[in-house]
Parts: sequence; structure tokens; C-alpha cells
Amino acid sequence: MIFSIAFLVLLVFLFVEIFRYIKVKANAFSRAEVKKAAEEQVRKITYRDPVISCDYCGGKIDTTKFKACPQCGAPFDNDEEWKSRHNVVSGNFIDKSTDALITARERKSQEESKKILKNIKKTIIALVAMILVIAILAATVTVADSPGKYRKTEKLEDGTYYKYVKADYQIDGDGVIFDYDDVKITVTGFYTKEYEYSSSEPDGPVAVEFHVENNRDEDIKISISCNSVNGFSTNSSYVYMYDTYKKSSDVVIYEDFRSVPGQIISEMIFDDIKIRNTDYSYEKIPFEPSVIRTTASYTGEFDFDDYVQLYSDDRVDIFAVYTDTLSHDAYKIAIHNKSDLNLYVSSEEMKIDNMVAEPSGLYRSYMPAGYVLNAPYVYPYGDEYKDLTGKSAALNINFECKEDPSKSFSTGYFDISKSLFK
Repeated sequence: MIFSIAFLVLLVFLFVEIFRYIKVKANAFSRAEVKKAAEEQVRKITYRDPVISCDYCGGKIDTTKFKACPQCGAPFDNDEEWKSRHNVVSGNFIDKSTDALITARERKSQEESKKILKNIKKTIIALVAMILVIAILAATVTVADSPGKYRKTEKLEDGTYYKYVKADYQIDGDGVIFDYDDVKITVTGFYTKEYEYSSSEPDGPVAVEFHVENNRDEDIKISISCNSVNGFSTNSSYVYMYDTYKKSSDVVIYEDFRSVPGQIISEMIFDDIKIRNTDYSYEKIPFEPSVIRTTASYTGEFDFDDYVQLYSDDRVDIFAVYTDTLSHDAYKIAIHNKSDLNLYVSSEEMKIDNMVAEPSGLYRSYMPAGYVLNAPYVYPYGDEYKDLTGKSAALNINFECKEDPSKSFSTGYFDISKSLFK
């Protein structure tokens, strides 16, 4: 606060000094003004000593009272003393006075200008110094608040108020999700937060422990996402990691998986894994997602009670329900993958009142065989579509089979507004 006030005071002072400098430089007298000032000086001389001596009789003459000598009556208009001191001042005297005043004024202006310029220079230096201090402090705070360049070994409860408890189930298998080119990533444990939910089968966070080994002689960047857990897929992710790991490093890290069905993990599928070096000249992306299973069991089912089935074939069933609980009306979409295909689900176009619109909420979301994909907010972009009440809506959904592209398919446009309006 004090620092800010000081900065503001200096800034105001700088503007004041600049204004003074301009004023001093522009405030020099013109020659006519200086000449007028010189004449004023002459008039002051005239009235400073009005008594002179008479050239004829030597008597004293008060020139403010008498027009001639009161003793002998002699005039004094040609008196040398009068002419030199009171009555007539030559143009040469005024010119000399004018030149002297101008010279003195310019000298004073230069001196004042130099002083003001010094003040301006010092103030600018002070302001620049303060700005640099602010920048350094900001950079220091940013570095202090950032997690650092490299992901390092962590303690589970660092940076959290929760207490974690080790889960009573383990990995079924080796837990490896990537092992290639001297980089190995392994899931090694599960932890739950120590608090209770009122629901019998709640969704909740699960902390997952990862062991990351970078045996390469270079730093690497690892990005991993998982959107499929316990038979349910989301159109976002349960977790997304993107971090840099130092060369020849061996670290243990933790990630919170959000809203895990049942708050246990029986199966998790990492649909997107990318390993790169820092200049992106090296990149490895597994062709297939990595599946991790545990000794836990989970038998939860998706609740379709409020949904209306709008599309069905021998591969997928599609359900939807209209919602106006947000600022933007939307459709909740749920898709059951009945096939043995692992599919990527996307939608690039929809129709609102037979007008083309771009949909949100379905962008290449992974949906393994047997899973249910939940996309809770699918809506067309555009302010004119914030209220969808009474509007017809049709959606086309694409299903890509990466393992066998010949089995990819699309639904074509189907009416999603059917039976959804109250």
C-alpha cells in the first residue's frame, strides 16, 4: 500500500515538474514587455528624489511643488541634474535597461530549467527503479507460487487439508501403463479421502499413486488423460496430467481422480498418453489405450430414469434429456456402447429449427466396449440458442473405431427435441 502511494506521489510530482519546465521556458518577456518594465524603472527613479539645485542661485527646488526656482524664478527645464535624473531619459538608457533585463531573465530561466530538468531526471529514475522492483517482486512471487519446472517426488498430503487412507484393494497385474524407450509409468496405489458421504454409492475422489521413471538422457514431457472408470466414460476427464520430468529421474507422484463412481476404482482406462522431449523432436503415442484393473469390484449402473431413448441400433443406444438449469439450455446425452468395439465419440454439427449450428460437449470422447458415455451439457453455440424452448433440434453423432476404421459409423441426424419439452 505504502509502495503504491509513493509511486503515485512520484508520478504526480513528475507531471508537475514537466508543467513547470514548460512554463519557465515559455515565460520569457518579449522585448516590448521588457522595455515597458524599463520605463517603469525610470518612473520610479523620477519619484525617488524630486529635489534639485537651481543652476542660477543655488537654491533648492522641490520639483513636485514648483515649476521654476522659488527664489530667483529661473526655469529648470534645461537643468542638467533634472534632465539626467528626472525629466528626460534617453532611448539609449531604456534600450540598455531592456537588454540587461532580457539577459538577466534568460540567465534565470536557464538556471531554473536546469534545476527542474534535474528533478525530472531524478523522478524518472526513481519511477523506473520502482517499476523494476515491482517486476522483480512479481516474478519472485510467480516463481514461488509455481510448482517448479520439473515434477518431483511428492508426499500424498502435501498442499491439502484432507487426510488420505490407503484403499483396501490393489492392482491386478503389474500396473504398467507405458514402458517404451527408457520411459516407464506405473500405477502403484490408491487412496481415499477420510470423510463419509450420505449416499450408499457416492461418487468421490480417489488419489492414485504413479511411479514415473525417465531413464532417457533428456528431459521429457508426459501428458496422460483418463476419462473411463468403472464402466462409465465422461466427455471431459477424470484426470489430466501434463508435466515435465528431469532426465534420469525416478519419482512418485499423486493425482486426484474426480467424481469416481463408488469412490473405488475397479477399472481405469488411460485413453490418451503422449511422451515427448522438450523440443518436440521426439514423440511417442501408444496406438491403444492402457487398461488398469484392480482387485476391487464395482456393480453400479447408470440411472436412465429421466432420459428418453432417441436412437438405437445393434451397436449403441442413445438417450437424452432436456435441461434448463444453467444459463444456457442444453441436452444431457447418454450413450450405451453395446458392441465389442472401443469407440471415439464426436459431433461436429447439429440443426436448430433446420439451421446449422455447432454443438459443444462431444469432441472425440473415448467410450470403451460396454461402457456408458455421459455428456451432461450438449448445446449449440450462439446467444440466440440460450433458450431452446420450443425449438426443434437434430443431432448427428460420429463413432470412430481406431482399431478397425471400417467399423466406424454415424447415426445421421436424429431428433433430440422429441419428447423432451414439458
